[in-house]
Amino acid sequence: MANHGQSEGVEVEAAFHAVRAAAREGDVAALERLLGVGKRRTRSTSAASDLESMRHSAMLVAADGWGRTALMLAAYKGCTEAMRLLLYHPSADAAAMLVAADGEGMSAAMFAAQNGHADAMRLLLNHPSADAAAMLIFANNDGRSALGWAALGGHMDAMRVLLNHPSVDAAAMMMHANNRGSTAVEYAARNGHVEVMRLLLDHPSADAAAMMVHATSSGGTALLSAAEYGHAEAVRLLLDHSSADPASMMMHTNNFGSTALTYAAQEGHAEVMRLLLDHPSADVAAMMMHATSTCGNALMYAAQDGHVDAMRLLRLPTQQRWWRSAVRLVEHSQRLQVFAAGQPV
Repeated sequence: MANHGQSEGVEVEAAFHAVRAAAREGDVAALERLLGVGKRRTRSTSAASDLESMRHSAMLVAADGWGRTALMLAAYKGCTEAMRLLLYHPSADAAAMLVAADGEGMSAAMFAAQNGHADAMRLLLNHPSADAAAMLIFANNDGRSALGWAALGGHMDAMRVLLNHPSVDAAAMMMHANNRGSTAVEYAARNGHVEVMRLLLDHPSADAAAMMVHATSSGGTALLSAAEYGHAEAVRLLLDHSSADPASMMMHTNNFGSTALTYAAQEGHAEVMRLLLDHPSADVAAMMMHATSTCGNALMYAAQDGHVDAMRLLRLPTQQRWWRSAVRLVEHSQRLQVFAAGQPV
């Protein structure tokens, strides 16, 4: 009896796995076979019919070791026909399936948004059992919502589906921050998704000024992220936006005292540095001489990592002492590199 029960359990788990695999691959024919779709009805007892329905219901919600269901896996791949079959199956508890989350708090809608599957997003949000408003503000364990995932990946069509849905509070959704304080526009700035940034900042419900000055828990802003990662067009969009206060934004410091110029210099992003230094609102001397709490000013950060082109942009005739210190720092760094390579210094 024990062996029979164990064998039956293995068979059930195998069936659960097969449903998830078919959903992930968008294999509608396999799903129909596994879930009895189109199967010719035979005369059976009510008890047998109920048992089959319960088995199918269990297949639809069974999760793998990461907590991911067949619907989540289909949404991740954008397999809309598989998703439709799962959601509209007679044994489906669609409302529960739509809000289910895996071990990291990711729902089917988040997986679809993460990978830019706009049609999958529409299918989920427009299902008769969907609480779209709740799905749109739902966040994973990191505090990131579907809009945050779409913005991070630069998925314009998915963004439009989310922002234009009739159940959405677009203003609240755009200002939603994750556990570290990052919003959708900061995600987009970090990855240089300029069109996504423009879509957010120019949305009729956007408080663009608030979005641009919003700071994360470490004091970072969209401008600091764009500058750090060298996204010149993102920097240009932020500084030239009609709602921007560029002078204030360029002098903003994070919790470590770093400005946009500091980050650009540290990473050697000369084009970004030119945009900042040549901007009509720039207080160039103040920006150049601003010092962080750890390493000094932008010039010293550039020198520390040997970014000579960046250093040249930061040379002030009135600050030769800083320039000489920066040059010595570069020379010292180069000697260390030669030494590390096993060459005579």
